[in-house]
Amino acid sequence: MARNTKAVLLDRHSTHPMPGLESHRDRSGVTTSAPHPASVLDAAFAAELAPEKLWAARLACSMATVLYAVFGIIDLWMIPSALHAVWIIRAVVVVASGWVLALTWHERFLDHYEKFALFIPVLWAAGIEAMLFFAAPGDPARHVYYAGLILVVIGFHTFIYLPILPMIAISAGIAAIYAYIGLAAHDMARLGDLPTLVANLFFLVSAVILCGAGQARRYRYLLENFRWRHTLARDVAAKEQARRQSEQQASHDLLTGIPNRRHFIYLVERSIEASRLQGTWTAVMFIDLDGFKPVNDTYGHAIGDEVLKILAERMRGCLKEPDAVARLAGDEFGALVALPAGVHPTVPGKWQTGFSTPFRNRLPSDRYASSLPPASGSHFPLATEATRRRWCRSPTAACTT
Repeated sequence: MARNTKAVLLDRHSTHPMPGLESHRDRSGVTTSAPHPASVLDAAFAAELAPEKLWAARLACSMATVLYAVFGIIDLWMIPSALHAVWIIRAVVVVASGWVLALTWHERFLDHYEKFALFIPVLWAAGIEAMLFFAAPGDPARHVYYAGLILVVIGFHTFIYLPILPMIAISAGIAAIYAYIGLAAHDMARLGDLPTLVANLFFLVSAVILCGAGQARRYRYLLENFRWRHTLARDVAAKEQARRQSEQQASHDLLTGIPNRRHFIYLVERSIEASRLQGTWTAVMFIDLDGFKPVNDTYGHAIGDEVLKILAERMRGCLKEPDAVARLAGDEFGALVALPAGVHPTVPGKWQTGFSTPFRNRLPSDRYASSLPPASGSHFPLATEATRRRWCRSPTAACTT
C-alpha cells in the first residue's frame, strides 16, 4: 500500500483532548458511565455523615462537660447529704467527656465511633442515676434530678448517629434504672412518693418516645436529601456526558477516534489565524492510502477497519503536541505538524517507519504492509485549488505541490 502526500505550510495550532465524565471510553473515544450499586451509595452516604458525626460528637461532649461542671453548684442545695460523693461522680464524668472530646480529633476516631457513641450517653446517665442513688430522703435531688436524665435522652438522640432501635432501647433502659432506684433503693412507694415517681417516669418515657420519633424523621430526611442530591448530580453528569458525547461524535471519527474532516478544517483555519500573531508555520499533510480497496476485498471490512485504526494510532504516535491527525474520508487522512517559520516540510523518517511496518498481529498475512514513498518523492494533491487557496489565506502561509 503506497501513500500519497500533499503538504501545505500554515501556522501553529494546538489541540486539547476532550476529558470525559468517567474513566471508561469506548473505541471511538466516547465516554460512558457505569451504574452505582447500592453498596456504593451506602458507602457514600456514610462518608457524607462522617463530618456531621465528628461535629455532633464534639458539640455533645463540650456541652456535657460544661453542664456537668456548672450544675455542681446547685448540688450544695439539692443533695447536701452526699455532696462529696456527687462531686467525685461529676469529676469522673467531666474528665471522661473531655477525654472523648480530645479523641474526636484522632484520625481513627470514626473507626470506633459506635463504641464511643454508646459509651458516652451511658456514662452521662449513669452519673445522674448514681447521684440519685446517694440522695437522702430529705434531699430535693430525689424529685428534681430526673430532669437531668431527660437532658441525657434528648442529647443522646440529637447528637449521636446510631441505629434507632438500639438507641431507643438504651433510653428505655435509662428510664427503667431510674424506676428501679425509686422503687427498690428509695422505696418511694412506701414513703408516699409513688405519684411523683410515676409523673417523673411519664415525662422521661415521653421524652424517649418523642426523641425516637424525631430521630426517625431526621434519618429519613437525611437519607432522602442525600438521594435527591445524588440523583440530581447523576442527572447533571448524564446531561454533561451526553453533551460531550455529541460534541465528540460531531468532531471525531467514530472508527478511529481522531478528528474528522469538519474538525480538521476548523483546526486548520484556527492555525491560519494564530499564525498571524505568532509568525509560525504548520505543515498540513494530506495522506492517501493507495491500494486500500484490495484489503477490504481480500480480508473483509473488519480487517480493513483494523488497518485504519492501526494507521491512525501510528500517525498519532508520530506526532507531538500541538500536532494533530485527522481522518478526512475513507482512506484519506490529514496531519497538522508544527514547523518553525521558513522550514519546508519533508516526510519524517518515523512516518516512513510507521507506515512500512507489517500488521503482524491483526492481519492473516505479513505480506500486506503500507509504505511511504521517499521524502523527495512526488506529492499528489487531495484538495482542490479553491480549498487550498482558502486554507492558505495566512500572510505567513505558503503552499507546495
